Amino acid sequence: MEADAARARVEAALQSAKPTVEALHQLQTSTRDSLTALLKRLQTAKARERDKTGHEQGSQTEAGTRLSETSGAPAAEHRDAGTSPLPSSRDTQLEHALQEQTQLRGRIARLEAALAAHKRAAGEADGDLAQVRAREAQLQSFCSSLGHAYESKASECRALRDILIAQQDQLKQIKTEEKTARRSHKASQTEPTESASEMETVREGIECLTEDIKSRIAADMSRLVKGAQSSKTAAGEGRASGGGDGGVSVVGLVERLGELVIAMDDDRVMRLASLTARSS
Repeated sequence: MEADAARARVEAALQSAKPTVEALHQLQTSTRDSLTALLKRLQTAKARERDKTGHEQGSQTEAGTRLSETSGAPAAEHRDAGTSPLPSSRDTQLEHALQEQTQLRGRIARLEAALAAHKRAAGEADGDLAQVRAREAQLQSFCSSLGHAYESKASECRALRDILIAQQDQLKQIKTEEKTARRSHKASQTEPTESASEMETVREGIECLTEDIKSRIAADMSRLVKGAQSSKTAAGEGRASGGGDGGVSVVGLVERLGELVIAMDDDRVMRLASLTARSS
């Protein structure tokens, strides 16, 4: 942007200087033409004056004219010096020509100064343009370095993205394993419940079996007691001897208990044994 602005300023300065240069050339041309015409008129006037006043006056007039051209002094000074005076119209024309020449020289000087100023401005613009180009080169180098840095950062970002994707995959795998572990843990928690229910069934079966055995033992004991009461002689001897028959009764009770156990329902015993094996 700075380079474009500097180029625009240089082009604007050159465009603005072009009319001045053209005007200067035109002024130089017109001045040259005017001076040429003025010299021709002066030469014509000199020739006529020489024809009128003779050779001597013509030579004096020519000398005065040369002096006026070289020094720029008016013709009146030559008249004061004793030279022959020129006609008033000729003096007026010469005076106007000299004034016009002076004005033209002033305009030429001003135009030359303006042209020099424009040249200086153009030179400054060229210097600005060179600085802008150097700055543009620096900016291009900086942009190139930024591009390399961006490429390196982009490669680092791609590597980090790959690492992040790998970590996300690992996290998904960990979550899957965690879900599997939770399911297995829940399954392991339900197994003790089933085992507890089975143990409760075993306990109930044992209690039922125990109650059955107790009832049968109680029935057998009552029958034994009734049998003992019916035999008073055996009971009296048993009390006198300290329990001789009582020992026989206990032995019979034990034998009866064994018979009861043997006589139990085979299905119930087998079911109790299977439950006990499962619980163990």
